[in-house]
Amino acid sequence: MTRYRASWTVERSNEGLYLGTIGCGLGLTAMMKARRALIRSFRTAALPWMFVSIPLGLELPANLLGVDEAKAGSPAVLISYSGFQDGLDAQGSQGLEKKASWAWQEGTVWLERIATWLNGQEGKASLLDEARSIGSKRGLDLHNAILDIASKADADIADYRLALEAFWSDASPKVLEGKLSSLVANGAIPVWLKPDLQLAFARRLIEHQRIDEAFALLNTMSIDSVSDPSSCLFSLSVCQHYLLMKQPCEDSLRKLLEREMELPSRYAITAKLMLSDIEPLKEDSLDEVARMMNDVERRLSLGRTGKQVRDQEQAIIEKLDKMIEKMEQQQQQQQQQRKQQQQQRQQQQQNQRKDSQQQNASDQSTPGGSSGEGEVDNKDIGDKSGWGNLPPAARQEALQSMTKDLPSHYREVIEAYFKKLSKGAENP
Repeated sequence: MTRYRASWTVERSNEGLYLGTIGCGLGLTAMMKARRALIRSFRTAALPWMFVSIPLGLELPANLLGVDEAKAGSPAVLISYSGFQDGLDAQGSQGLEKKASWAWQEGTVWLERIATWLNGQEGKASLLDEARSIGSKRGLDLHNAILDIASKADADIADYRLALEAFWSDASPKVLEGKLSSLVANGAIPVWLKPDLQLAFARRLIEHQRIDEAFALLNTMSIDSVSDPSSCLFSLSVCQHYLLMKQPCEDSLRKLLEREMELPSRYAITAKLMLSDIEPLKEDSLDEVARMMNDVERRLSLGRTGKQVRDQEQAIIEKLDKMIEKMEQQQQQQQQQRKQQQQQRQQQQQNQRKDSQQQNASDQSTPGGSSGEGEVDNKDIGDKSGWGNLPPAARQEALQSMTKDLPSHYREVIEAYFKKLSKGAENP
């Protein structure tokens, strides 16, 4: 089997696309290496599309490079990696999909700020070498690295960081709030560093269920002012989710997920779960009442029994009363419907019985059916003149039997009647 050496390059074009050139006649091993390299570049670039230039009309196996759709025989094959949305049509004429509304902070920008700050302080120039690694960091790593350098450059910031990491108690929020206020008011602390100090405090508050304080702090911050916009957006959405701020929470989560493939997995997964959880939430539903109860329980566990808690408890009661009233109305409607259906069935049964009785009466008045002429055969019942024409002995026995218990004058009349009948039978 003949094997060929593969060559490939990945570079950014003026339009922001990544162009990879793959040599023709690749062997299987080289193909796999090219695929892995392209995917690595693709993931780190965080762009939804790549163009792979294939000279001489070489046709690459779709399953080998992870191609979802391609134009065979074309000098440029459009490749979309699994999990990304289409930003182009089949001809690639519509360009990239809409860009995210927020951007990562560049580590080099923050490195320049730190260098300027350290150069202005006596004896802090030695920290510059340690700070150089900031230029290659992003997100939460950049945020933590900046605070680490700032703690070494300023004693007050170091004390604040220690308080953040100390054992949490009921007094911790006030202590930390006091230290943060001092740092914010301190003119020696750079303005660009103060939002990161506030973000660190907000994240710590959320860890210990101090949602209201964290939200009040985060709601005044701009994600463009912090070194880690993803942590700022994620923390804000967590607060909004706790406080049942449905629409603002959805907006924050969708904004965060605009860069889903670049986010830390814990942020991306949790954000998706929160979004799927709060989207079905409806006002005045049992789901909303249950969430409100959980929030009241959280507040009570923190020892809060003030007006806000009481107002929320009253709102829960009103919502429950409204739901109960609605259920009672539905139950009454159902009962009325059942009663109407029962009356209808009874009326139908009465009508059926009435029809059946009328039918039976009609059948009895016209026996044999109504289609005949009503004529019957005459029956010979004999001649009545022969009635009582019994033998003398039998007639005498019958008369004695009929008249034995009657008074004498009745017996005489009956005997005379039957004698008269017998004489009439003898003389027709």
